[in-house]
Amino acid sequence: MRNKYIIIFLIRESLRNSRLISGLKEIGYHEDLFRDHLAELYLSLMNIEIEDSIIEIINDFETKIADISVNVFGDKLDDLAEELYEVLKKD
Repeated sequence: MRNKYIIIFLIRESLRNSRLISGLKEIGYHEDLFRDHLAELYLSLMNIEIEDSIIEIINDFETKIADISVNVFGDKLDDLAEELYEVLKKD
């Protein structure tokens, strides 16, 4: 159970960072300088190999995050992190 909590925490922080990067990109910053590599870590903890289909799933969630208003972002972040965890666990 502790491992699940750590993984969801890492997913949440990665999604939070993704939202920040999306905002930086919108105002003209080169976002690659700010990318984290937490996906590699949480995928490793979940014993999931990095494949195109997995990256596509993560990218879909990052797109969802980018489209969420900053006003409600914090309210939805935990749910999206848990949802991504469950989706990745199934694949």
